[in-house]
Amino acid sequence: MSEAEEQAAKQKTSFGIVIYDEAEDRSAVLKTIRSIKNMNYDRKDYGTVLSVRRSKALQRGDKLQFFIDIAQIMQDQEYWFLLTFHSYDGQQELRETECFQKVAQATYIVSLQAGQEIHPNTFNIIKDHVESNEKEIMVFDDTKRNITLIEKQLASNSYHKYNDYNIMVEELRKKAQEHGLHSSI
Repeated sequence: MSEAEEQAAKQKTSFGIVIYDEAEDRSAVLKTIRSIKNMNYDRKDYGTVLSVRRSKALQRGDKLQFFIDIAQIMQDQEYWFLLTFHSYDGQQELRETECFQKVAQATYIVSLQAGQEIHPNTFNIIKDHVESNEKEIMVFDDTKRNITLIEKQLASNSYHKYNDYNIMVEELRKKAQEHGLHSSI
């Protein structure tokens, strides 16, 4: 591999997705995963963590094997996919930290609630923007789908100020808009 190819590989735009399953129906998880499987992006350049609160799954009558099977199918299909069960309730900071640490190598991160769908070209739109050497954008919003992608380093440096991912997203969006570091897609 030439030096230029090595440099390009190092700068590849990658994405980390965390799906939080808090839905009343497990079909919401399948809907979100289906949208991820429909992404028009190299599977090697994005990873997904499915975060299942054990008590919620059991309350719905789901067997935990259902989620294990999902993870196995995704991995068999060569998706970078991890499953995490959370046995504790009310410790949002711990849950968020645990999940986002698993996708720490990504360039941009996104949190989805089970049932949300991500547009198949979202990652390509962001990659094209990054590679075009246009103005740096730290926060991308898909307002139609209520999805926000944040530059991972910004999120890592900011999370400790908020200890709540959703509050952090709102504050970082405002700051990014003020400084011209925000884009709607």
